[in-house]
Amino acid sequence: MNTDAPTASALDDAALRFVRFVRPRLGTIVICILFALEVLAMLLVLQFLTVTWRQVMGFVISTVCFALLLTRHRTWRWSLPLVMLLSFGGFPFAHIAMYGYAKRQPSRMRAVAWLGATITAHVAWNVGSYFLTGERDQLINDPEFANDPITPTFEAVMITSLELIALLSLSLSMAIGIYVAMRRERAAAMEDRLRIAQEGRRAAVEQARASERTRIAREMHDIVAHKISLIALQAGAMEVNDSLTREQMAEGTALIRSTASNALTELRQVLGVLRDEDTSAPLTPQPAWSDVIGLVETSNNAGARIELDNRLGDDAVVPEAVARTAYRVLQECLTNVHKHALNRAALVVIGRCPLEGADGSEAAGQRALCIEVHNRIPDHPNHSLPGARMGLVGIEERIKQAGGTFRVLPSARGDFTVRAEIPWGACPTS
Repeated sequence: MNTDAPTASALDDAALRFVRFVRPRLGTIVICILFALEVLAMLLVLQFLTVTWRQVMGFVISTVCFALLLTRHRTWRWSLPLVMLLSFGGFPFAHIAMYGYAKRQPSRMRAVAWLGATITAHVAWNVGSYFLTGERDQLINDPEFANDPITPTFEAVMITSLELIALLSLSLSMAIGIYVAMRRERAAAMEDRLRIAQEGRRAAVEQARASERTRIAREMHDIVAHKISLIALQAGAMEVNDSLTREQMAEGTALIRSTASNALTELRQVLGVLRDEDTSAPLTPQPAWSDVIGLVETSNNAGARIELDNRLGDDAVVPEAVARTAYRVLQECLTNVHKHALNRAALVVIGRCPLEGADGSEAAGQRALCIEVHNRIPDHPNHSLPGARMGLVGIEERIKQAGGTFRVLPSARGDFTVRAEIPWGACPTS
């Protein structure tokens, strides 16, 4: 039983190879069979007929035209009519000629028109030459038919049958050529669709990679910019204050060390995502509502002057997605205060408010978490901490993804206000 399995498998493989070899060449194989049958029929008929000069010349010229038809694609414009028109001797080549023409001709109607024209000319040429060149008299006067004269009915049936066979065989050749052409077109169309699908998949992958890079870059910006600004703020305060005691210096350096350590830890977690297969996982431990309130305390410990007006309360129950977005918004706003308004007091107001639409109108029945950060614009901006000027752009994108609104409102009095409204049922954002 085991010995028969390899044999059956080998037979199946051989059959599969045979099908793969024959299938794309099926049209050519059928045409070759028709050609062989036509040659065989011609040899059988020539046993009863005398070969004329027209048949010999037709065979020679048809052979030359057929050879040119095989070597060059555009020779069908003149060689195909000659192959079709010439006498009985060149007729077997007409199958291959019509097959090649139909396979290369993109217009199906033009191929059918050529078939009709050439068959009409072929019939007219052969029937006319049969009656006008003496072939009919030669056949009637043949001694073999002396005791069995050809009747008009038999003559009509013979001529009609021969031309009908010619019509059917040429039509079959053309149909096979059209079928092969259609298969090639279908294969080309499938290749185009496959190529377009592959390009679409590559574009989707590239878009996903770009989105992931943007997500990671935004997270790194939020972490590094805020932590480094706190470190610079604390270091600057220690540098300009000569009256600090040893304990105060120790507290300041401990704050700088802990801030830097936290920044490195979060940065390692972000970079670890680049080596992780699951890039959709959260980049860092996600902040909670208590972390949002703690941002103000951390900034004040670093030397900033920020007042918090928390109208929700420290123990408010805030959805996780809203808390995460609020944390990033407030983090970026405080970072800008550290950079550009270091010696100015700032006010942070947190509460609930009706959600406004993009046009400023109030959305019916929707509530939002509202964060406002007010600070005075300094007369001499601080350029010691350069920025990429992309933080507010990233925050605006976060708010829009959550379905909220974001506004930056500088006033003529020198105030700078950032207002963010995050829908209370906001979708998760990274």
